[in-house]
Amino acid sequence: MEIVLEAKERTDKKRSTLRRIRSQGGIPAILYGKKVENKMIFVTAAELEKVLREGGRTS
Repeated sequence: MEIVLEAKERTDKKRSTLRRIRSQGGIPAILYGKKVENKMIFVTAAELEKVLREGGRTS
């Protein structure tokens, strides 16, 4: 089963930018990986809730 989470890249890590993202219903995050550069991203709270609900289903 494949679950897709839509995220957007962000370049600014200032506190004011993070507050603005949160006030608009977003969740700032950092994507980590082995042998790849870390990426600052954000997702909407609604999108994350949707993915968590889908991932929580059992077969």
